[in-house]
Amino acid sequence: MSNGKNGNGNGSDSRYAHVYSRKGSEHESIRALTSIVETVHVNGRATFPVVQAILNRAPNVRRIELIPQAMSKVSVQTHAFCQQHSIVLTVGHCNPNLVWKENRSPWFMRKQSFFRNLHGEAKEHWEELLILQIPVALLTARYFCLNGEEYCAQDVLAPKYGFSAGSYGINGVIFYLDKNEKVGGTAKEVAQAISRRVQKLRAPSL
Repeated sequence: MSNGKNGNGNGSDSRYAHVYSRKGSEHESIRALTSIVETVHVNGRATFPVVQAILNRAPNVRRIELIPQAMSKVSVQTHAFCQQHSIVLTVGHCNPNLVWKENRSPWFMRKQSFFRNLHGEAKEHWEELLILQIPVALLTARYFCLNGEEYCAQDVLAPKYGFSAGSYGINGVIFYLDKNEKVGGTAKEVAQAISRRVQKLRAPSL
């Protein structure tokens, strides 16, 4: 998470900026960015035009922080754009005094409840993923604190399980368990990869 040195965009660390996206890419806080900035906290949604405008104004940005609600709404196009330009999208807050001690966003709470209340075939499939030690399933279980752990952000957890980012994988696990869940194309590809991996591990050794 951010150290909040520059909560209003004008603090002592000029490498950190706080911008607003409610007026889209033309907001004055985005127009005020310069090449010195390396980390940006976006107050609002990080749409593709907003992220593109941030990079146009601040070409040295390598990290964009969002609150959990906004992170869950980032499009596949925006994720791909950030990966292409080596920008890390992460959960963070510009003011640590206001930051959550746990991720209590509606999305997080819904999905945590989703896993805790699995039943029938979905529960069997989930337990199978854990038994087979599928890395993305282990990441998902840890992220949603399903064993009573303390909350930890995706960008901190993901590298520990061999991933550069966690959102695609987590959404892929969710879609693997419930095809009615609305996820992006990349997450669906992850679900397909999980299915192939499980089928391979299920196959008896020759």
